[in-house]
Amino acid sequence: TCTATPNSGYALASWGDACTGTDASSLVCTLTNVQAPQTVSATFTRITHAITVVPGANGNVVCVPNPVNEGDDAVCTAVPASGYALAAWGDACTATPASSLTCTLANVQAPQTVSATFTNITHAITVTPSANGSVLCTPNPVNEGADSTCTATPASGYALAAWGDACASTPASSLTCTLANVQAPQTVSAQFQTLPPTTHAIAITPSANGMVVCTPNPVNEGDDATCIATPDSGYALAGWSGACTG
Repeated sequence: TCTATPNSGYALASWGDACTGTDASSLVCTLTNVQAPQTVSATFTRITHAITVVPGANGNVVCVPNPVNEGDDAVCTAVPASGYALAAWGDACTATPASSLTCTLANVQAPQTVSATFTNITHAITVTPSANGSVLCTPNPVNEGADSTCTATPASGYALAAWGDACASTPASSLTCTLANVQAPQTVSAQFQTLPPTTHAIAITPSANGMVVCTPNPVNEGDDATCIATPDSGYALAGWSGACTG
């Protein structure tokens, strides 16, 4: 009876010579009814273990080497897609913090499964408080590589005077500023100014034998104006019309 004893990390690959034909799954070869000198040989191979990577959305994991020799180490590297970051390791790498893009499987003794989850990288938009108006950016925070639209809302009686910081190149004539392809945290500000008063003209219809003067003219919206009729000599005011009817 011949017994094959593989070294640690190895397995019997095949029997040879007088044991040829013995299945490699058997570590024992029996030479029966021996009638002459015999030669026996065996070959051994490394035991390897496959590492199964569970596909993850928005990124992948590569383990090297794979398969790995029994007793050896394998290093798994997380590769996030553009705009994403590693959120967590799973399965055989569960204990590895998400702050590390590599997970080491040490002294592998059996097949392994490795997984990882990925999340959007987001950037906050800081809005500097402004007097006499406000700015709202949506979305905030914004996913890396995406756009965010900031809208200025002047208080009553005020208008947008200028955009600042990340929106500085946006003209004041536009109440919206688009932050395109955001790759880092942003700061946005805006300045507001008092609106010039709205004025209204008072049209005076020419009259024979007299004249009308309204003061002030034009008049600021919401204010009063006084109109005075001045008859020519020998004439009197017969009546008001238009806005002064009654």
